[in-house]
Amino acid sequence: MTTRQIEVPNFDIYLNGSKLANDVKKYISYVMVKDDLDMPSSFSFRYSTVNLLKGTWQGIDLDMFAIGDRIDIYLGMDKTKELISGSIDSLNVTFGDESSVEISGFSWLHKLTFGTITKQYTEKSDSEIASEIATRENLAAEVDSTDTRYDSVIQDNQSNFQFLLERAKRISYELGATEKSLIFRQSQENKSPVTTLKFGINLFDFSVTVNNLNQGSSVEVRGWDIFKKEEFSGSASEGDEDSKMGKSESGFKLSSGKSPIVLQASNPEDISNAKSLARDKYNELLLDFITGNGQCLGNVDIRAGKTIEVQGIGKKFSGIYYISSATHTLNSDSYQTQFDVKKTAI
Repeated sequence: MTTRQIEVPNFDIYLNGSKLANDVKKYISYVMVKDDLDMPSSFSFRYSTVNLLKGTWQGIDLDMFAIGDRIDIYLGMDKTKELISGSIDSLNVTFGDESSVEISGFSWLHKLTFGTITKQYTEKSDSEIASEIATRENLAAEVDSTDTRYDSVIQDNQSNFQFLLERAKRISYELGATEKSLIFRQSQENKSPVTTLKFGINLFDFSVTVNNLNQGSSVEVRGWDIFKKEEFSGSASEGDEDSKMGKSESGFKLSSGKSPIVLQASNPEDISNAKSLARDKYNELLLDFITGNGQCLGNVDIRAGKTIEVQGIGKKFSGIYYISSATHTLNSDSYQTQFDVKKTAI
């Protein structure tokens, strides 16, 4: 008779590069990591400030955890895997029946939110702008190349994060960072799933909403050629989907009516750029066709910007989904992952 191995929730936390010892870990009752496409990832964990054996306070004098300390969090079932690396941004100390300090912080991307600048970039592509900002922040650049060079792009009293996220969303790119690198990459919704979830086995619950898309069945981006003194445009519509995620009928094909839009404030450089911008906007709007959320057994591979495969929920809704956010929560008796997803076709 085969004995089934039982996996238990586990975590490791590294403080300034050193792994917390078990006699410190036992006072940590809760760990949470949030991952989102549109903001820096965040973390928090709760540390008991009462040492019952010694009858003393612990961790309340900034002698153990302090603002700016490096934190690396690993979660998993039995074996752990890195989920986030960043630094402490706040300490919330509570005195009461369950006295504790909640240590919170963000991924390294958060550093790009500090301060604002105004700067003009001339004759540069978006990838070249991202690389320049990386250099300015003393980071290596992990950048997917973009073709179009713009005569002028203004960073108008914006943080580097706000400015780069705006540029990224404009062309269906994603923004991220490690301690030493800035990441500016193409959207990943057409990539292979990182994991498979099956309802009733490792997927506890899952809900989806099918939306009637009322904006963007065709997208036209218009620009002005200052030399020829004439208007030009590029467009995108059915057939320009970046990914149907393994399905056949896209959201706009199933919508109740046509919903063309015209964008005149995108400032394309030329017809090719106008077509690219139109296609990027079309696919951005298409991702709102199916939105959903679920909860499963803790899984470190489920992260914003990745895809998962969901099985066991019927022919129409089983398939590949794009993760827009994920929250990993571990306490004394469980590790679960909650996530939000999007899908372009059914």
